[in-house]
Amino acid sequence: MTLKSVPTLAEILAEPERMAELHPAVREEMRQKIKAIYLEAAPDRLLTAQEAARLLGITDQTLYKRRHQLPFRGWVVPTGTRLVRFSERAIHEYLDSMRGKPALTEAEA
Repeated sequence: MTLKSVPTLAEILAEPERMAELHPAVREEMRQKIKAIYLEAAPDRLLTAQEAARLLGITDQTLYKRRHQLPFRGWVVPTGTRLVRFSERAIHEYLDSMRGKPALTEAEA
């Protein structure tokens, strides 16, 4: 029996198919590390209400009306103008945290 080395983060970034070599729990931990690196490196994109609503699966009117309520309030980014913009990063973090939980509905929004 030969022991196989566990791929490093750098090796997985260079050869993503090597993720399959990892135990499922380790694979999830590695996925979280890669995501954290990406989020630190990638600038946050400011979305219009239409773009943000499309990501969330609700109407832009609902999103705009509820922008001062949780969880929406944490997504609003001050622009110094009357325009309202939403943090793409914050919305994706919310969606990731809701994975496996009931989806946001128009009634709840």
